[in-house]
Amino acid sequence: MQAHQLSSLRRVMVLMAVATFAVIAMAACGGDDNDTPAGAPPTQAPAPTATATPAEPTATPMPEPPAAPMTPATVPEPGSDEAQIMAVLEKQVIAVNTADYVAFQETCTPSAKKLPTIAQLKHIYEENEGMTTGYSLIRFSPQGYNVRNVEVKLLRAPFAQATFYVYDYERLGGGDAFQTVGEGTATQTYEKVDGQWYSEVAPC
Repeated sequence: MQAHQLSSLRRVMVLMAVATFAVIAMAACGGDDNDTPAGAPPTQAPAPTATATPAEPTATPMPEPPAAPMTPATVPEPGSDEAQIMAVLEKQVIAVNTADYVAFQETCTPSAKKLPTIAQLKHIYEENEGMTTGYSLIRFSPQGYNVRNVEVKLLRAPFAQATFYVYDYERLGGGDAFQTVGEGTATQTYEKVDGQWYSEVAPC
């Protein structure tokens, strides 16, 4: 009987020692920062947030340049009065496209009382986009200015007249230009001096 009690006492002491050891071990692990509650998913570091790159401003595409500064309704005979007059008109359009106002002045008739100044031409075509009270109400950008369907009619010597459509790039102009002859159309008169054709209306 006494031996049985001793055996039971020994078993209780062993269990107490094991329990004490387990408590000490758990206490030692409890101070670890990486400890997570039982059954809880492992802690993950937050994923880095993607920094949005600001979109670069998209440049407005420039329109295609006009295919030609001057397009005739019918191709004139080389060297004819019609061809020479169209060449004067074409020179004016190119002068506006390239801001070469000295070349524009060269198209004006020498019989004019007063040539337009460089400053006046610059104001008309760059600041007013071709709009000038009294002779032109068609607005166009200098770089996009082009004329199409040009027709020349010889008048009583030494004068002639060209009729044409005014375009800004591919857009047909509208309103009055020089003299109104229809939507987007204009007339320009020319004078022949010493065998050479010149523009003889404003701004010349």
